[in-house]
Amino acid sequence: MNNDENVREDGAGAPAGAEGLAQAIFSADEMKRQATLDREREEKAAAGLRLASKVLCSRAIDELKECESWPTPPDFDKLMRLLDKSMEVTRVREGIERELAWCEKFLDAGTNSCEELSDKAMQVCAAYRRQMVEYATKMLAPGEAFDEGVVAEPSFQLEPLSNASVDVLRELLGEVCTAYAKFCRVLSDNGPFSLHPTSYLDEDVKLAEEIDYLREANAKPYYGPLDDDPMDHVDAFWEGFIKLGGTCKDKATMNLTPVLSYFSTMADELSHELIDKKLRGTDEISLLNAIPRDEE
Repeated sequence: MNNDENVREDGAGAPAGAEGLAQAIFSADEMKRQATLDREREEKAAAGLRLASKVLCSRAIDELKECESWPTPPDFDKLMRLLDKSMEVTRVREGIERELAWCEKFLDAGTNSCEELSDKAMQVCAAYRRQMVEYATKMLAPGEAFDEGVVAEPSFQLEPLSNASVDVLRELLGEVCTAYAKFCRVLSDNGPFSLHPTSYLDEDVKLAEEIDYLREANAKPYYGPLDDDPMDHVDAFWEGFIKLGGTCKDKATMNLTPVLSYFSTMADELSHELIDKKLRGTDEISLLNAIPRDEE
């Protein structure tokens, strides 16, 4: 009797043991599957945050540039491309004179207030910080939350692309204007074939070196149609003009690297905060559509 009972117990125990093993294997596989799914969701969330940071950063910069108080220097590179292609003396002279007038006005007004511009940039970034936090919140599964404090409020100081002295630039402007007067005489005597330089400026030339070079070139007289090499005067003008225009543009342009870095850091901080959180299952299109619209 006892042997029969033992047989039944053993027989009954075998299926139970197999079922337990199968359950354990299923549980292990399910855990691996869930871990893989969670990792994929975290990677998608991180990618979505990086994309959102780029989109919102672009909007923030556009918003700053549309502000009335934001400096908007002329596009000197575009001007040079247009002048370089033109053989019309009148058109080239008009472009040069507009640029010289802007440089003079800009230097007379003094430098931009970096403190005021920095405050405006931080104000704009703070508004987009809220949108980044809202975007990250949409990725959380119901019942999940995260600490919004992980994303620091913006705090940075903007500086212009060039730290050139205004006084030094005024000195360069004076020499360029002197060289321009001589350049116009060369044009009058030699026509459009003397419009463009024989070579362009080495961008590594320092401002002080450029001023010394121009001062020396301006001291050389121009002998009119009898001048042995009128292109020396042409080259001198263009070299000084390019240095002046490019440096004034950079002096009037804010370096927005701190803004770019702030948005990139926000994406990294939020991505890290979402690790080990339960996230909604979503796809790339949904992540893209979740980015706040302009009107929001």
